[in-house]
Amino acid sequence: MYNICMKIEIVESNISNWREFKNIRLESLMCEPEAFSSSLKKTDAFPDKYWIDMVSDRNNIILLAFVDSVCVGIIRAAIKDEDVKEGTAFIGSFFVNANYRRQGIGKALMNELLARINTHLEISTAKLWVSIKQSDAIKFYDNNGFKYVGEDLKEGNLELVFEKVIR
Repeated sequence: MYNICMKIEIVESNISNWREFKNIRLESLMCEPEAFSSSLKKTDAFPDKYWIDMVSDRNNIILLAFVDSVCVGIIRAAIKDEDVKEGTAFIGSFFVNANYRRQGIGKALMNELLARINTHLEISTAKLWVSIKQSDAIKFYDNNGFKYVGEDLKEGNLELVFEKVIR
């Protein structure tokens, strides 16, 4: 699907749109389970409070991409995360609906997320993990200034580690 008149709107998830956040997150787990460390079954069982707390947590930046009022993408950064060292933001939950890929939505989400991370002066690096099976995602990160820094075995799956210096 390609629409030259498409209007992409990137908004921060909050208490008023937590259901859209939940729905796109569940869609991502259903469509690309190998890309995420969580499972659809486990995540779908989370109570509404989990989702509300997630969008209310000041340590998270959660962005949603809308096209014609339909949520088609998501990206999240944890400013403080137990899996990364202090001064590093963890990027995860990155997903764009397959019908809307290669139209600049992923790039718009990533650019807006990095701009918002940049306002946190204590953060100097953004870090993410990507499955070795996701060649398009690897190419995307490489093309957007992320550098390969190593490999990690997570739950029996080989993942590549990428970082981008923010400042």
